[in-house]
Amino acid sequence: MKININKKHQKEILKFKKLIESHRKEEDKFFEGLIASMNISDEQVEIIWDHIYNDSDWMVEKEQ
Repeated sequence: MKININKKHQKEILKFKKLIESHRKEEDKFFEGLIASMNISDEQVEIIWDHIYNDSDWMVEKEQ
């Protein structure tokens, strides 16, 4: 099945994709800064990524 996208909606979709890309770049920059400040190993980076993006708590211990 295919969907037909008219020119108006193609322009709106392109704007949306650009917005997503700009937010992704900002997100990546913030994540890299966070990781750098935590001074952790590559394996731990994966754990933090999973914690942030997948809401996984089973591999993290939070200070009380």
